[in-house]
Amino acid sequence: LENATKTTGEKIKEAIQKKLDDIEKEFLSDTFKDLLTNKFKNYKGLLSFDDWTQRYKTLYKNRKIGKLTEDEFEILEGGLKPKKGITTSDGKRYFDNVLEGTAREVKSGPITLSGSKQQILKDIENLNNDLTNGQIKMVEWHCFGGVDKQEIEIFIENNLNAELKNKNVFKIINY
Repeated sequence: LENATKTTGEKIKEAIQKKLDDIEKEFLSDTFKDLLTNKFKNYKGLLSFDDWTQRYKTLYKNRKIGKLTEDEFEILEGGLKPKKGITTSDGKRYFDNVLEGTAREVKSGPITLSGSKQQILKDIENLNNDLTNGQIKMVEWHCFGGVDKQEIEIFIENNLNAELKNKNVFKIINY
């Protein structure tokens, strides 16, 4: 298992780096420059073109890398992206990948508790209250860009029902 995890992590990180290189080349193309100009025409905010462009490029890059990471993970590890989300007290929760009763969240960027707290709470609510009627018995977060694992694991431990605390139903996997 440890070797398979290492291989998956290496392959996905290689794919991410290649995609980042491709995106940087794409940013230099006339087609992308035209896209920026056209998108900025519809912008109604207060940012300058340069500031808006930096934010747009960051969002563009994050979306592309996130999608690539999910797709590569599915190819290497199996599972499927569910078509429907589950309803929690704080809105819908959409999982990136589900395999044999395990909901798997795939994260390409750095993960902190403050940035992911809402999703973590939805996952905990699902486990504590069996919102999927036994279909999801475990949650795994697969993190490819670094994670504050200890802080998140303490938060999870403090919020899981007593009967779930020692059953290893919520895992954080850092590649």
